Amino acid sequence: MTTAVGAGKVGDDGDAPTSAQKEGAAHSTQIGNLRDFVLANGPLLGAIGGLIGIATFVSALPLYAAWVQPYLIFLLLAAAVLIWLELLAQWPPELMIYRGPAPSGIPWRLVGFAYVVQLTMVGFVGGFLWRIPRLVVLTVATVIGAGLWHYLVPERCKAWRGSLLATAIVALLVSMLVTSLAHPTYQSVVETLPPNEP
Repeated sequence: MTTAVGAGKVGDDGDAPTSAQKEGAAHSTQIGNLRDFVLANGPLLGAIGGLIGIATFVSALPLYAAWVQPYLIFLLLAAAVLIWLELLAQWPPELMIYRGPAPSGIPWRLVGFAYVVQLTMVGFVGGFLWRIPRLVVLTVATVIGAGLWHYLVPERCKAWRGSLLATAIVALLVSMLVTSLAHPTYQSVVETLPPNEP
């Protein structure tokens, strides 16, 4: 009798879905398909494309001064990267490329789209940095400024008016110094300005 009951339990356990199958089904239901994903995140995707398009348009126009153009492009790219990070925060962790192959049950078109968008954004930013080396200085200055603001600037000084601007200026100067030491051929904005002829 006991053996029969035990056999019945074993049979019931074998017919029941495993936890991995339940988890995969739940993830598949939560993620949906590519169409639902694009419709849900359409505004973010459109904003990223618009900002990158404007940055590309600005980089091709000779209407801006030589020292204004890199800063304007940097601001546009920074805004695009922030929206891209927000888009990544909306995605399920399974679609992140660093997590490795996506689990089974997720549509392959959605996985491919997610991977392509992540690699394309990295390629766009890398391409701008390669074509406009001065953007590297601004990127390094942003990292240095964030580190100074969070770790070195005292809390009582953060409430002072102009403290954030002063931190940004110091970070930019340090970034220019570091870049000049690392790349002796780098010319700062002041050095690239045309001399005043009488």
